[in-house]
Amino acid sequence: MLWALSPPEAAAQRKGKKGNTEKVDEAGFLSGNPLRETFFEGMKAYATFQYDQAVVAFEKCLKMDPRLVAGYLMLSNCYREMNDRTRALAYAQNGYRIDPGNLDMYQCYYDLLMRARNYTQAAELINVRLGQPLSDRDAIRLRKDLAKLYEYQGNYELAAGEFDKLEAQFGYTSTYAKERLRLYEQGGNQEKALLEAKKLADNYPNNYRYVKVLARMYGEMGEHGASKAAYQRVLLLKSNHGPALLALGQVMIRLGEIPAGVETLAVAMAHPGIAATEKLETLKELQINGLTVDVLTPLATILAQTYSTDGEVNAWLATIYWAAGDETLWVSYLERAREADPSNFQYLTDLLQAYSKTKEYKKLRDLSAGAAELYPTQTRFYAYAAEAFTALGDYENALMMLETGLVYVVTQTSEELGMKLLQADIYDRMGQGDKARDIYEWLLTKHEGHLTLLNNYAYFLANRGQDLDKALGMAIRVIKLHPGDPSYMDTYAWVLFKKGAYTESAQWLTKALDLDGDNPDILEHYGDCLYFMGDTLQAVAYWQKAQDAGATHERLNRKIREKKYHAQ
Repeated sequence: MLWALSPPEAAAQRKGKKGNTEKVDEAGFLSGNPLRETFFEGMKAYATFQYDQAVVAFEKCLKMDPRLVAGYLMLSNCYREMNDRTRALAYAQNGYRIDPGNLDMYQCYYDLLMRARNYTQAAELINVRLGQPLSDRDAIRLRKDLAKLYEYQGNYELAAGEFDKLEAQFGYTSTYAKERLRLYEQGGNQEKALLEAKKLADNYPNNYRYVKVLARMYGEMGEHGASKAAYQRVLLLKSNHGPALLALGQVMIRLGEIPAGVETLAVAMAHPGIAATEKLETLKELQINGLTVDVLTPLATILAQTYSTDGEVNAWLATIYWAAGDETLWVSYLERAREADPSNFQYLTDLLQAYSKTKEYKKLRDLSAGAAELYPTQTRFYAYAAEAFTALGDYENALMMLETGLVYVVTQTSEELGMKLLQADIYDRMGQGDKARDIYEWLLTKHEGHLTLLNNYAYFLANRGQDLDKALGMAIRVIKLHPGDPSYMDTYAWVLFKKGAYTESAQWLTKALDLDGDNPDILEHYGDCLYFMGDTLQAVAYWQKAQDAGATHERLNRKIREKKYHAQ
């Protein structure tokens, strides 16, 4: 920074009365001048961060010489350090007005305008400077600064125009072209951006990066044929370029060239130069855009082999195998995801859901019980644990889990309803029907129209042979509100069965079997109806089907063995 007087005053003070030049120091002050002493007092205070004292000294300087540019500059600097931007800007502006040619004063004023986000005035300042004689280096810097200001204001065309001016003055360069391309893209002018990309690729035909930009832009504008050709050109310039392979495979699939596209993507999936996240996002996008699971699966397999310990990759692969109907691999990849990142909450909940769905109750019990210890306020983990304990016949621990989990329920939620329904079911299994019924009645006061509650309560009453008219009323409400659910049809049919309406019950069970022919409960109930309708042979056949579908309770075994209905 310059600490000297402004050029006119410095020159005047160098002259003696007779016009002889007197001795001055390196800052332009006359030796022994009191202004010099005061100024350097201020500089000393500034250098030691005593800004208040510095301000006093520099203001004294301005009283001695109101046109002392260095004084304005240093006062502006002091106030900037003191976070008083208003005064800092005022002193910078005054100093600049006195000497617009002082580069330090200009830079100080410009920086403060930029900090104040006064881009319009900063642009005017640059334009004034551009009207003055400048070196090529300064002219380039100022044009770039002006382009940046226009960009800040959202004037992307004006910003690009500054690089046009630089090109007109200094010739075409890739630097100017890339800046224009960026600005046109940022401003949404795809046509000009594409022309700029073509020009870059034509001027630098052996630079694969510029060809790749052109390929990307063709793709974004929907010109997939041109995009494919450009990516192929990239691969001629730089063979086995991972990102180009990945993009080319996507373009081929968009063009309907599925086998060739998948083959190219397969190479990209195994390519070490592409990040796992980029590969994964590509496959996700293809999945969203309708690429079928059978086409995605081999690509997913390659990804799994390459990134066997990546949690995100394995979690996504699990969704692919779930969509493909492969529950074994679905669970396996969820387990891998959790093993890769044990702290990931989503992986934990997804795996619990998978264990519940696939009825792996021992794994569900162990994982959910541990999860409940880690996250004691998450009621879903207690519910999963209770489900597992119930399925394993450990009713005491199931109830304990539910009671603990219900403590953390702060509002009436579907989670609370599910836990209370399971609690009622456990009491029923333990032979404590009165407690179960109390829970159902309490739930009716909170969730009176809930379909699952009405269905379960109706089924409970039917099993016990109690209040069958009430059970029938609830079951009718359910099938009217949700007529296409085979489970609800089964409940309605079971109530009819308990009321002795075997033929009507069988008709509803037939409808339910049309929708869910492998459901062991529906198969067993249909066999029960057939037995009371006099067709013992077919009854036993359906009881056997129920057993083959997974039913294992002893009552069913007795029915099959003795060829006779047993209620208990």
